[in-house]
Amino acid sequence: MLGALDAAKVTSQEPPEAASGKELLQRIANAGASLKGKRYDEAGRELTIALSASFNAPECGFVMGEVLRQQEELDQAQAVYEEVLHQDPSFPEAHTKLSFVFYQLESDGQSALREAKEALARTPENAEAHKNAGLALMQMRKWDAAEAEYNQALRIKPVYSAVEYDLGLLFANEGAWDKAIVWLKRALTLDPNRADAAYNLGWVYDQTHEGDSAIGEYREAKRIDPKRYDARQNLGHDLLAANRAGEAVKEFPEMEAIFPNSSVCHDCLASALFQTWDLTGAEKEWLIAEQLDPSDALPHLGIGGLREQQRKYEEAVEEYRRAEQMDPTLSDSWKGTGRF
Repeated sequence: MLGALDAAKVTSQEPPEAASGKELLQRIANAGASLKGKRYDEAGRELTIALSASFNAPECGFVMGEVLRQQEELDQAQAVYEEVLHQDPSFPEAHTKLSFVFYQLESDGQSALREAKEALARTPENAEAHKNAGLALMQMRKWDAAEAEYNQALRIKPVYSAVEYDLGLLFANEGAWDKAIVWLKRALTLDPNRADAAYNLGWVYDQTHEGDSAIGEYREAKRIDPKRYDARQNLGHDLLAANRAGEAVKEFPEMEAIFPNSSVCHDCLASALFQTWDLTGAEKEWLIAEQLDPSDALPHLGIGGLREQQRKYEEAVEEYRRAEQMDPTLSDSWKGTGRF
């Protein structure tokens, strides 16, 4: 699509306005339908055809920007939206979309807030722009101002799952766990397929020591997004903490199959196997973890505990001391050495 933009030429003879406009709108409509269905290649082809036909219309760029943003090509999305605004400074919603791209690209929130305010200056009743302003203010840790923007967004658009999710994150950042739970649950009610909402609700339940509820939400996040690493890791961790090692032994191999080169996966499975007294399986997994990440102290700590159970005390002390040297913050390794 970017190549088509570079190659596009302004022709001296434009096609009849009605015909060219009709074809342009059809191409954009086709691209929009493909985008909604997450068929990004099809959307890209439609837009490339439109651009290659020398349509001098920012509408193509606007849809292209959304295609690129959803594919997380954020630098290119920024460039496209800025070109749209260069062609037409008053193009509807371009500042709104650009503000969200800046929010994803930058960590200080300044550019995102600037673009959101520009959008609101043009369209004051713009719920999405209020949402983006809230996101930018959250990045700046201005919690009260962010909450006010989210409330404005809900005033304009009372049913807005993205804002309800963002309010959940805001209250979680403030440590207002009860409010965070309420808003994250609302977001999930409006959009049951939000893996991020289920995951963060599980994380909030962890903070309130509601382990069973956290496990349920992590399972839901895993169901929605089977490749979500942190949901699987936290699920297994919480199962171990709840003395449900048998269930963790079933969970971690699934995670390991998806992320076979992750030393953490092998370390987690080893811990679960150790708690079920499968010492041979645990040692095998810890050795794999050590090979994958020689700088990781956890396999040595784990093998130290394993050797202690085998009553190979000299080898246990050696592993504990190695873990101490690699990571002095691991208190369990110091405790292990101190036992001898």
